[in-house]
Amino acid sequence: MKILGLVLVGLVLRFANSQPVRLERYNVDRNHISVSGISSGAAMAVQLHVAFSHTFRGVGTFAGVPYFCAQGSALDAINVCMDAPQSINVGELITEASDAANNGRIDSTNGLLQDRVYMYHGAVDDVVLPAAVEKVQEFYNNYGGNTRVQLITDGGHGMPTDNYGNSCSSSSSPYINNCGVNGAFECLNHIHGNIQAPSATLNGVFQEYQQTEFAPGTDSFESAGFMYVPSRCVDQTRACKLHIALHGCLQGREEVGDVYARNAGYNEVAESNDIIVLYPQLRADTLLGNPNGCWDWWGYEDNAFFPLEYHVRVGPQMAAVKNMLDRVVGTN
Repeated sequence: MKILGLVLVGLVLRFANSQPVRLERYNVDRNHISVSGISSGAAMAVQLHVAFSHTFRGVGTFAGVPYFCAQGSALDAINVCMDAPQSINVGELITEASDAANNGRIDSTNGLLQDRVYMYHGAVDDVVLPAAVEKVQEFYNNYGGNTRVQLITDGGHGMPTDNYGNSCSSSSSPYINNCGVNGAFECLNHIHGNIQAPSATLNGVFQEYQQTEFAPGTDSFESAGFMYVPSRCVDQTRACKLHIALHGCLQGREEVGDVYARNAGYNEVAESNDIIVLYPQLRADTLLGNPNGCWDWWGYEDNAFFPLEYHVRVGPQMAAVKNMLDRVVGTN
């Protein structure tokens, strides 16, 4: 999530020889659709889960914050949600969710009842302080969620894996840390249950897919996202699960290429459990107020309009990701 005002630096990685494919329909078990994310992606994953609760069976957050935490303010995103999470008023966030549901802006909060929620945080994370996970859990406990919290004592700000990345205590690019823990497995196992051990080999298809058709109301998306289709899901005869994995700030295609999509640990779990994984990709836009390629969890795309829309179904990024999901499921 990095400090929001940090100027984007680093090498811009492109894929000159790649030809993104048109996203297609697959045979998806609609009872097994889930979403997770890290940092700003975690905040977005929670937004998607709450807004489309009748679609998702659960959510995973890695260094995340609760729904509507920033309440449309970049300053609150930094000063409250990231730096002083103990001061987050969860009651206000629950009220916002109830009001949005009553006004038809998100699905009924009844869809959250008993959903499975996985929460991870590194105890030495100095980007999003660990107390934030308590607030995420407090929010979901209001709906009787089946929650699981995992706190790694030497964990920094990064996606925990058991075989790739920086030292576990790191909070630096590419924000993937070797902690001896497979966070993707822990997350997907809690949400879907009975998940088999990660595959040692990837025999499926890793590819880029075209994104622009899904996001007509926003310029914040890259031209292409990534996806992994397990070998048993390619021919579309087997009903497969679907998971959406959202990168964090400074972790998308233009900053680190496909490093996150290939090495966050999801694909190996996906291969052995027939889970199609979508990795939507954002780009940085300084004029938009998003120099680090973060997901919109504080309202930078709302342009000061009221009521705020970034966290409800019609929010530009929310609608775009749902459009991608609907294409894979076959509802658009």
